Parts: sequence; structure tokens; C-alpha cells
Amino acid sequence: MLAAARPVLRRGGVPRGARSRPPSPLALLPLPLIVMIDLWALQAIYDGLSRLLPATISFYLVANYAAVLALLGALTYGAIPLLAERQARGRHEALHG
Repeated sequence: MLAAARPVLRRGGVPRGARSRPPSPLALLPLPLIVMIDLWALQAIYDGLSRLLPATISFYLVANYAAVLALLGALTYGAIPLLAERQARGRHEALHG
């Protein structure tokens, strides 16, 4: 195993495509659109619920739903760098054993 790795280690260790890159800012591009759609949907849900229920109960339900959406969004955007690193590591291992 060490004999097979010697040429790579002499060249500098890390192949060209396997270097770690910072996350792309393009990943944040759709975020404002998602937030705008969520705000529009929350307002529509609140308007619909307030016709059927008292305003305080409608607000409570919509606020809880907004908290769930915020949590899911944070978890999704927080997972992007982890998934990208896992994918890069898997690709590196597939290419270089």
C-alpha cells in the first residue's frame, strides 16, 4: 500500500480536484425567494384561519408553523456544507481508493 502511495506523496499529496473548497455563495441565492413565498403562505394561512377561529388561536397556529418552517430551513441550509464534504470525500475515495 505504501509503495502505491509513494508517487502521489512525492507529487504533493492531494490531487488537483480533491482540495477542499469553500461553500459556494450560489447556494444562498434561492433563500430570499423561499422566504418571500413562506411569508406569503403564512399570511394566506392566517387570513383563512382568522375567518374560522379567533385571532389569537390563528396567530398561535401560524406562529408555530412559521417556527417549524424556520427550523426546517435552518437544518436544510446547515446540511449543505456537510453533504458537499461527504460527496467530495466519496468521490475522492472512489478515484483514489
